[in-house]
Amino acid sequence: MIRKIIDFVLRKLRVLSIFGATALILYLLARGFFFFSADYSWMDRIFGGMLLLGEAYILLHAFGFLLSVIKLTRDNKIDPEEYDSVCSYPPVAVIVAARHEPKKVLRDTFTTINNLDYPNKNIYLLDDSSEEKFLREADELSEEFNIKIFRRKIRHGAKAGIVNDFIRSMS
Repeated sequence: MIRKIIDFVLRKLRVLSIFGATALILYLLARGFFFFSADYSWMDRIFGGMLLLGEAYILLHAFGFLLSVIKLTRDNKIDPEEYDSVCSYPPVAVIVAARHEPKKVLRDTFTTINNLDYPNKNIYLLDDSSEEKFLREADELSEEFNIKIFRRKIRHGAKAGIVNDFIRSMS
């Protein structure tokens, strides 16, 4: 089943890349024709020529990318058993050290972290706050974003200290 899906996707990529390469060549030919056939002053020709060269340079790189896609799809060497191992993601711990951080700052941070497109991540808030207001806000955010909170009793070493204590507790 996976093999059929991979073959289907690779066939579509091959067709799209050939179409894209053809469109790039036609575009460059049309731009060159209209540039050289127009009645420009010598200054316009110099700057227009430089812009045309820059555009050709970018399109040349796009063409090279398309050739790589064609080569990749032609050398279809993806093994379905390998595909499963490539798609499994190792667990990643994302840690945020905070002490008396405003709730808005932490909310923005956790929103950004939750938007990361990585399925196997664990998010930890290393809360070193001592005031009740910040402790309560951290608890609210942990429920809202489904994150784990780590707190320590003895404070030492500022944010680096809580990171080191967290790492020690995880081992």
